[in-house]
Amino acid sequence: MIMRRPRPPLAVLAALAASAAVAASAASAAPAAAQLPRYVLGAGGGYSDYGALTPGLASETVLEAGPFFTAQAEAWLVPGHLALRLDGTFARTAMDDFDALEYDVLGGNVALLAAPLPTGPHPLAVPYLAVGAGLERYAARGHRTPLAGGAFGPDPVTRLGLLAGLGVDLVPGRAVGVRVELADRIVLPAVGESPPTSGDAPVSHNLRGALLLQARLGLPARPRIVARAPAPAD
Repeated sequence: MIMRRPRPPLAVLAALAASAAVAASAASAAPAAAQLPRYVLGAGGGYSDYGALTPGLASETVLEAGPFFTAQAEAWLVPGHLALRLDGTFARTAMDDFDALEYDVLGGNVALLAAPLPTGPHPLAVPYLAVGAGLERYAARGHRTPLAGGAFGPDPVTRLGLLAGLGVDLVPGRAVGVRVELADRIVLPAVGESPPTSGDAPVSHNLRGALLLQARLGLPARPRIVARAPAPAD
């Protein structure tokens, strides 16, 4: 029986939440100079805790929790309320308790962002819900079969994944923002080559938290102030 090392995802997610609170406090003290953008680009990173990819087998494939990098591009169909987002993620991590057996994890996702709360022309924080779907690709580094009877071998495996998340966009400036997001990446049974499984189809819950720096594009032009001469006295 393989003993797994304890993981600290809850502590890391709590730290991200604390960072969000600090950033929100700083944003509330900033001048309300932001306006609603039409397009947003973001880049940053986070921390992911991976679930078992082959549950129920004698040798489960479980990847070590660790950092990942992410990039996002989105278009706000209804500025401040509804957006379509594309995002990509990359991580390099080892199999749990087998540090010499590394995997590259590459993901792509399409999601809808819904901000149900009302927003004014100068929001300092915009909370949102994210729901989407995409692909997750697991590729072993090297050419050895990591473990017999259950773990993924040297051939890459691609799986469909669903995304459910909660986040907030903090807007300390007109053209820049900070995004904090907590999400569950639900990885479904493999598409293509994967080890055989018995019983229920394997589903993996990958909990992750991310922090991104944003560039806000397509902002409305600042209103022009035109000085008028005083009306002549009667």
